[in-house]
Amino acid sequence: VVHLAGTRRAGDLVFELESLSIPAARAVIYDATPVGTLSGRALDIIDAADTLDKPPMVALFSPRTARLFVDALRAEGRFDRISELTAACLSDAVAHQAKAAVGSQHWRGYLVAEEPDASSLIDAMKR
Repeated sequence: VVHLAGTRRAGDLVFELESLSIPAARAVIYDATPVGTLSGRALDIIDAADTLDKPPMVALFSPRTARLFVDALRAEGRFDRISELTAACLSDAVAHQAKAAVGSQHWRGYLVAEEPDASSLIDAMKR
């Protein structure tokens, strides 16, 4: 198995496979570098959260993404808006980090995908 991965990983798939006597190697093919800011459109949605028919959801695909989003919200001076946003999380690990990243503050709500894939996350967001 060749595991295509980024420079930062949540786990060690190669180790897990090799511990099962499955030959494996990792090929690092990208480096995900945080930009530190949110787009103008994202900020517009966050700023209008209390006027929208449905609360905005933030799709979070990894624990790192959850932390980086909260950091960017703080940097943009909008951390107080977290209580108007729903964290749509790919897994329980992502939800745990989303909760930890906001400390004593609270998101409006949390959704967790039934399976850790994009289609399950979208299904959860539709409900």
